[in-house]
Amino acid sequence: MDSSITDPPLPSFIANLSTFNDPRLFSSNLLSAPGNPLSCNLITFLAAVQNLEVEILPLQWQSTRSLIGKGGTSQISQAVINLETSIAFKRVSEQDKLRLDDEEIFRRIISEILVLAHEGIRGHPNILELQGVSWDVSSPPKGNSSEIQSAESMKDTKIWPVLLFEMSRYGDLGRFAALPAGRSLDHSARLDICLQIGTALATMNSNGVVHGDIKP
Repeated sequence: MDSSITDPPLPSFIANLSTFNDPRLFSSNLLSAPGNPLSCNLITFLAAVQNLEVEILPLQWQSTRSLIGKGGTSQISQAVINLETSIAFKRVSEQDKLRLDDEEIFRRIISEILVLAHEGIRGHPNILELQGVSWDVSSPPKGNSSEIQSAESMKDTKIWPVLLFEMSRYGDLGRFAALPAGRSLDHSARLDICLQIGTALATMNSNGVVHGDIKP
């Protein structure tokens, strides 16, 4: 199996982040492996985005809308772009911002966009396509408004990448199954959904990627 990313070509310092030869893609042991001396930070992320030709989009989630999902490492916000399109924003969870160091967070995010941009995965009809990235700016609590304190507080401002995906019309599979549209599916249609899920997982596995967090 050819595990390199060839379209577009990556410079060696970005290609070294690819872990397709090891199925433990997102394990904490792998992310902190001493054999990978590359420092992962905002600059490294921008280099990966540029070379993978991922768009940086001027979009922001709507904070007045509730979260549509929350996992161990991320939280999913949403925004309605127009009558036909809604966007899901995959953000670093508040828990991870507190418990993980910045380098590990960036390594996880870069690993994810490397997976989504892999030639055997990108454009697959049954795998979510990364639409682009935007930013989550975490500012420290406001205190005295003096210019000196404002300048000091800017040093603590952090910028986290956000991954953007097109939202499904009916939400996740669990929500769809509870809706009339899902409950009315016949046996053949339900088997077809299972087949599509299996095809997506088989494609990821054949490219050396283990999802490890399958849920409806």
